[in-house]
Parts: sequence; C-alpha cells; structure tokens
Amino acid sequence: LETPLFCLTNDHPTWSVYGFAMNAYDVTDPESPILFSDVSSDLKAIKQHSDVTYQEWVQSMLAKQS
Repeated sequence: LETPLFCLTNDHPTWSVYGFAMNAYDVTDPESPILFSDVSSDLKAIKQHSDVTYQEWVQSMLAKQS
C-alpha cells in the first residue's frame, strides 16, 4: 500500500507532502529529507517539528550526536 511522505528540506522548509512510495521510512540523516510513511501514527512527530526549519532540525540532530 502506498502511503504519503512528508518532507522537510532546506528547499522546502515547511512540512509538505513529498509524494507517495512503498514502504516509506523515517530518515535520521540530517543531510536527508525527513520522511514519514503514516500520517496518523506520525502526526505527533509531524506536529512536533512543524514549526522547526530544516536548519534548526539539523542543529538539533547534531547536538544530540555530541
């Protein structure tokens, strides 16, 4: 079953539908778009990051790694 992908990138710094794909997944690499495969189960995560810009997210991920 294809599911919508939500994407936050430097080019598009707000959450938007990225497309549809089989077996979508979360991307934790700060250089990659963030993808969510299931709107309902990931709604909390989407809301949590909905007002975070891509660069802010990258900085938060880098801070967690250090």
